[in-house]
Amino acid sequence: PCGGVLTERRGTILSPGYPEPYSNYLNCAWRISVPEGAGIQIQVVTFATEHNWDSLDFFDGVDSSAPRLGSYSGTTIPQLLNSTSNNLYLTFQSDISVSAAGFHLEYTALLRPCCLKTMWDIPSWENECHLP
Repeated sequence: PCGGVLTERRGTILSPGYPEPYSNYLNCAWRISVPEGAGIQIQVVTFATEHNWDSLDFFDGVDSSAPRLGSYSGTTIPQLLNSTSNNLYLTFQSDISVSAAGFHLEYTALLRPCCLKTMWDIPSWENECHLP
């Protein structure tokens, strides 16, 4: 689907039609909301959009008025993105022509205090910090 509200502690976000190329004229928005006290980590599995024209934006809050974590197009995107709160807002826009393969994202809720405390001490800190 082209957007939605995601409240599970882990989940998947796919561009509309994935793995087929996405359509033109899209304006999608997803809001991830996990339990209070957790943060959200996005793992980018695949990402390909029309460079400079079709973009995926990440906002560190409940909507697009929150601080922007990044805006990405083409094939360049960090493999991991992290929120500072329990909400993350994503938007995807495509223009009138040229589409690409799209994207596959996985998100996980992380207990922030645990990760901040242990990520420096324990090599496998991710496994220690996921919410049950």
